[in-house]
Amino acid sequence: MDEINIEDLFKSIPPIIFSSLFCEKMRERDDLQNSLSTRQALAIPKLLVATCFRKSTTNLTPEDYLRAAVITTAPEDQEIARSVVMDILFPKLSMKQIELDLSTKKDPSEKAIRKQPIIDQILEETQKNAYSGSISQELLDGVVDFLGEMGSSMSLLSDTEDPDGPKEKTELDFFFDATANWKSGTQPYKALVDYLVDPTEILIKKLQNLKELKDYVGQKLISSINNIPTSALSAIPYTNTADAILKDSKNQIEKTIAEHTLNQMKEFEKSIQQMMQTNPESVAIVSKALHDSGRLSWKKHTELIEQAAKNAKTSSEIYNLIKNANYLSKRIKEQLFDILSKDSTLTKPLEMILSLENQLGQSLSVDFIKQLLSSSDVKDKISYQALPAIPFYSKEIENAVVDSCNNQLAKLQEKSIPRKFEELFHDIADISSKVKNPYYTSSLDKIRNAAANAWMTSIHSKQSFLNTGFSLVRQGVKLNEQMMMEYGQS
Repeated sequence: MDEINIEDLFKSIPPIIFSSLFCEKMRERDDLQNSLSTRQALAIPKLLVATCFRKSTTNLTPEDYLRAAVITTAPEDQEIARSVVMDILFPKLSMKQIELDLSTKKDPSEKAIRKQPIIDQILEETQKNAYSGSISQELLDGVVDFLGEMGSSMSLLSDTEDPDGPKEKTELDFFFDATANWKSGTQPYKALVDYLVDPTEILIKKLQNLKELKDYVGQKLISSINNIPTSALSAIPYTNTADAILKDSKNQIEKTIAEHTLNQMKEFEKSIQQMMQTNPESVAIVSKALHDSGRLSWKKHTELIEQAAKNAKTSSEIYNLIKNANYLSKRIKEQLFDILSKDSTLTKPLEMILSLENQLGQSLSVDFIKQLLSSSDVKDKISYQALPAIPFYSKEIENAVVDSCNNQLAKLQEKSIPRKFEELFHDIADISSKVKNPYYTSSLDKIRNAAANAWMTSIHSKQSFLNTGFSLVRQGVKLNEQMMMEYGQS
C-alpha cells in the first residue's frame, strides 16, 4: 500500500474542516435530541482518513462523508445528520442564489464563480468558517498532529533493519487485507477483523513489536465481552478460527493472535465447568451471547447446553436454561417434562410449557399433557385450576378434571363445613370465567352446581339456607329441587 501524503487529502474537503463545519451546523439545529461531543468531532476525521487508507485513494466520495458523519451520530439524530451533510456537500440554496445573481448580470466576474467546481466553492466556504468556534483551536491542532502521524507512521511493526529489503506487512496492511478477504467470503479472517475494527486505535498505541501487539490483542480479547453476566469468563473462544489460522496462515501477526486465543481457551473451559455446577442458567446466557456474536459455533453451543441441562434440578433452572439458550433437544425435552411433572400443581408448569412453545415454535403442550395422562400418579394432578393454561380440548383431560373435583367434593363432604364448599364454589366460578374452551366450561358449570348443592345441604340454619339458596339461584345455579325440598323439611 502506497504511503498517503496528508496534503493529498485536500483534493477533496479536508477531514478536519468537514468535521468542524458539520459540528458547527449541527449545533445550530434546535431539534437535536443529543448534544455533539468532542469525541464525535475527533471520530469523523479519523474515519475519513481510515477510508483513504482502505481505498488506497484520496478521492473521498459524498458517501464517505455521509457515512463518517451519520455513524458517529446518535441514532435519534442520524436523519438530521444526513440532511446537514447533504447541505454541506450540495448547498442547493446557495447555488440557487448564485443562479439568481447571475441572471441580473450585475458583475461579470460572477461567470467565473459559475464555472468554479462545486467542491472548490465548498472549500472556500469551509476555509472561512473552519475555526469559527465550533471546535477549539487546541482540539483542532491535536487532530492535525494525529493526521500527520497517520500519514507517516506506516511501519510500526517492521523487524527488518534493511531499508532497501522487502518490507514486512504492517498491522494496518494486514487489517485491510483481512477486511477484503472477509467481504469476499474468505475465512478465517472474520475473527481477526473483530479485533482490529479500528486501525487508528492501533496506530495511536504506537506498537513497536509483535510482543506489544500480542499484549494489546490479549486485552482486546478480554474487554470485547459485552452483556455477559459473569466475571469468571476470561476470553472469547475463537477455537475453530484460531485452529484454521495456525494451520494455514503464514502471517506472523495472525499466528500470534491465534496462539494467544488458544491459550485463553483453557481458562474459558475452566470457567464454564465451574458455572456448570453452580449456575447452569448462566452457561446458557454466555453460550447464546457468544454464538449470536459469531464467536462460538452452533455445535459447541449445543454441546454446552446439553451438558448444563444435566445439572438443572428444578423447574425454574431447566426452564430458564432452555429459554436463555433458545435450544431444546429431544433429551432436554424429556428432562423438562420429567421435572415439571413433579411439581405439586400443574398450573405453573403448563404456563412454562406454553411460554417455551411460543418462543421455540415447537408443539410442547400436547406432548406434555399426553405424558401426564399416561401416568396414573401424575394424572391425579390435572385439576380444574390447570384448565386456563391448556389451549386444546381433550376428553381425557375433561374426565381427569371431573374425577379430581368429585374426589375433592367427597373429601369435603366427610366434614361438611359450609365455608369450604363456599370457597370451592367461588374458586370454580372464577376459573370457569378464565377458560376459553366451551367444552371445559360446560363441565366446570356442572361441577360448580354440584358444589353449590353440597354447600346448601351443609347449612344448618334455616334463614342462612334460604338466603344462600336465593343468592345461588340469582347467579344462575341449577339446584336440585327435590334435594332442597327434602333437606329444607328435615
